[in-house]
Amino acid sequence: MNVDYAARTDPGQRRKENQDSVLARADSMRGRYLFAVADGVGGLAGGADASRTTVDALAASFDHPDGGPAASELLASILEANRQIVASRLNELDGPSASTLVALLFDRVTFETAHVGDSRAYLRREGGLVRLTEDHSLIHQQVRSGILTEEEAVLSRHRHVITRSLGANPEVEVEQRPPEGFRDGDVFVLCSDGLTDVVADAEIDEVLGSGADAVATATRLVELANSRGGPDNISVVVVRVTDQALG
Repeated sequence: MNVDYAARTDPGQRRKENQDSVLARADSMRGRYLFAVADGVGGLAGGADASRTTVDALAASFDHPDGGPAASELLASILEANRQIVASRLNELDGPSASTLVALLFDRVTFETAHVGDSRAYLRREGGLVRLTEDHSLIHQQVRSGILTEEEAVLSRHRHVITRSLGANPEVEVEQRPPEGFRDGDVFVLCSDGLTDVVADAEIDEVLGSGADAVATATRLVELANSRGGPDNISVVVVRVTDQALG
C-alpha cells in the first residue's frame, strides 16, 4: 500500500480567524495512518481551541507506543477530546467551545471513519463518489424525515444547526463506520462545511477524478471554495491509495 496525502486549511474570504484544524499522521512501522478535520463551532468563543484540542488528543493517542486496537483506540481518543473540551470550561471566561470532527484511520489493509457533527468524509472508488458520513444536523434530520427536499435544505437558514459536537456535553455519541478493505485507486476526502456549503458533491467528484496528486487536489478544492466567496473556513484532507510506487 502506498498512501499519497495532503492536508490544507484556509480561513476563507470572510473570516478573520480560522477555527478549523487538520491532522495527518503516518506510522510506517505499524503501517498506519490517521487523518482528521475538526471545525470549531461557529459563533462560539473558543472554537479554534476546541478544534485544536480535538486533533491534539487524536494525535497523542496515535503516537502512543501502547496504542490499542484501531477501532477502540480511535473512539477512546475522541471521547478524551470531548472530556478535555468540557473540562476547559472550568477556566473559561469567554463562553462555551465545541468542535465537529471527522476522522479516517488506516490500519494496513482496512480503513474506518468516525465523526461527530457535519464535517464529512467521501470516497471516490471506480469512478463514483460515495459520502461515508451523514451530517449530524437539523437539516439532515428534516431531509430524512421528508420535511424538506435537498434543494430546500440548501436554502434553509437552519442549515448550519448541528445536533452533535465535541464539548457540548459531558457525553457524546460518536458515529463509527465499521472497518472495511480499501482498493487500489481509492481516493478519500475529509472536509469541513466551508467546502461542502459552496462546492457540490458532483464538483468534488470531478476534481478527484482529475488524476492529480493529493497536494494538487487538496489545493484545487480550497481554491474552488474560495472562488465561490469563501464564506467560511475551508479544510480539506485528500488521501489517495495505490499499489504503485509513488513518484
